[in-house]
Amino acid sequence: MNTITKESIFSITNEGEEIFRFYIPEYNKIGKTFSSPLRADTNPSASIFKSDSGMYLIKDFAEGKVLNAIDFVMILKNIDFYGAMKLINQDLQLGLSEAVKKVDFEGGTLEYWEQYNVTSEVLNKYEVKSWEKFKTNNGIEVRATKTNPIFSFKIADAYKIYMPLARDKKFKHQWVGQKSKEYCNVFGISQLPEHCTTILITEGLKDCIVANSNLNDDGIWAVGIDNVATGIDSKTLGLLKSKCDNLVLSLDIDEKGLEGSSKKSTMYGLRNFILPSILKDSGGKDISDWFQLKLEKQTLLDELGRVLASSEPPISKEKVGRSPILMKLLESEQLIAKYASEEIIYSPPLISHGETPVIREGTINIVQGKYGSHKTRIVELCCSLLLSEPNCTSDFLGLQKTDSKQVTIIYIDTERNLKEEFPTGILSIKNKACIDINTKTSTFRFTSIKSIERSKRLDAVKDFVNAVRAETDNHILVVLDVATDCVADFNSPSESMKLFDYLGNLCDNFNATFLLILHENPNSEKARGHTGTEGANKASTVIHIGFEKDGKNQDTELIKLKFLKIRSAKRAEPLYLVYSDIAKGLILADKELVRQKTAERRQVADVEMVAEKIGDIFKEATMPQKELIEILKTEFECSDNTLKERLKDIEEQQIEITNIRSEPCTIKTHSAPGKATYYELVVQTIEE
Repeated sequence: MNTITKESIFSITNEGEEIFRFYIPEYNKIGKTFSSPLRADTNPSASIFKSDSGMYLIKDFAEGKVLNAIDFVMILKNIDFYGAMKLINQDLQLGLSEAVKKVDFEGGTLEYWEQYNVTSEVLNKYEVKSWEKFKTNNGIEVRATKTNPIFSFKIADAYKIYMPLARDKKFKHQWVGQKSKEYCNVFGISQLPEHCTTILITEGLKDCIVANSNLNDDGIWAVGIDNVATGIDSKTLGLLKSKCDNLVLSLDIDEKGLEGSSKKSTMYGLRNFILPSILKDSGGKDISDWFQLKLEKQTLLDELGRVLASSEPPISKEKVGRSPILMKLLESEQLIAKYASEEIIYSPPLISHGETPVIREGTINIVQGKYGSHKTRIVELCCSLLLSEPNCTSDFLGLQKTDSKQVTIIYIDTERNLKEEFPTGILSIKNKACIDINTKTSTFRFTSIKSIERSKRLDAVKDFVNAVRAETDNHILVVLDVATDCVADFNSPSESMKLFDYLGNLCDNFNATFLLILHENPNSEKARGHTGTEGANKASTVIHIGFEKDGKNQDTELIKLKFLKIRSAKRAEPLYLVYSDIAKGLILADKELVRQKTAERRQVADVEMVAEKIGDIFKEATMPQKELIEILKTEFECSDNTLKERLKDIEEQQIEITNIRSEPCTIKTHSAPGKATYYELVVQTIEE
């Protein structure tokens, strides 16, 4: 019998036409329009057509969407790809078998459990199955072997796959299907008796089964949480307490387990049964290891008896019914306190310039500038640097990377066309990284969301990043080019917050760093919209790139790359660049060219140049006028009065000055009869 696959479904259903006929009663003829079943459609604007490949497709002319039959069912029924195929197989009675095959316990598969004194009857009671093969949610088929058995725990309508002997630990636990949102994260509750003497909360589903197999005869039952970080809501906690005289924690005795059980004991007011030290001395860490190592059960029972003889730790009323959010905050507090009590060793930056860290791990970073200012070229150069091998001879403008760090690049574009412009950028990154253009590297992933409607682009970014994250353990650098195109409205505070909340979560929890490209407002170094404002607030590094002006305020060929903000580090000196036709990219400008192009503005003490210099000069909030003028005269070839006029212009025009701590400021004059005039840099509050 054929299994459920895309190919078998399309083969049986005339390339999808029969699927459309089943789910769309209005469809009776190719090319005839009907109301789209995917949305409220008062004017019929959808139709079925046959593609050049023979595949039947549905097109919604109002939204421009084109879908094959399986994708159509996914959206219609709000289910995943494999779920859609299963539903089609069921509804159209195609007779295909599922792509997973479960078998009863026999032979070598049961031998794994027998070492823990677990019988097939117990496994069947807890709905644990042995599998010959399964397909991951990404469609990859995995087969069991004698040395690598596959088991599953049934969780609601999904399966948690358990491969205890997998060489790579990241494959040890996987999900097939979607875990129900209603699942309470505690395994084994339905198998508990109405009431018993003691229930142990173990760390891991296998530990739950092993504990029950070996201790039920002693009046002791067990449930299992997924891992040490899994929380237990107050409703589930109350249910467990109602089913026993003693509810006791019994987590792993490795460092994380001991730390987690101590927290949970205080949080839930539960006694904490720490497994006897003979287990650790024998090389074990959990209750399953205890029985596998054939340690004395009576020793275990005696130690548990001593714990039960003690009183439960006090629990205040405020701790009862703590919400999952509060529990997460309390766990974060303890984690931060732990790190703050130790010497903090910073990980090396992904990219640095001399002694200055430019891009650190787990941060949000911005490159901004006007249209046509080579923002994308700078970002592409950073990508090439991170992808390059040690023997690559490309010029990276003095930027360096940490060679020992393996990074996967995800480049998501929103503007360029797919036929020429974006492919040219991808080739440029590869060439600069000294990678053969025909080489497909798993550490360089890229896509475009240009064709995705704006309201769904952030979800599209999430889906692509999640897909790549599932395939690699590398640190990830995600490029959003352009970030304002990833939100429905870049002037909307809520949309901007949604974007940066998502980016911040990935930075903290998914081993990711972000590099965003933003357009600037005309006549300003501020990035566009609320997204730009929020980005400046959240970013660790903000880089501005733009053309240097001449004395007539016209663009020159000289390009200035300026570090507006570098959190926790002294701001680096700017880089002066030019575009090279030979290098087909940016190169460092000749010093003489820099001197020539900036000389005229220095002679007239251009207000923007003076404002920039002020930000570097002020070490404190205030400075005497005389001292400031003397320092400025070393940079600008003009009189005291000219400089005083420029300072007056900067104050009156409220020209933004970035201080040495990367904070936006304005300058304010303080003068009074008989007292020396001084200037103050006033830090501006970033508008929300």
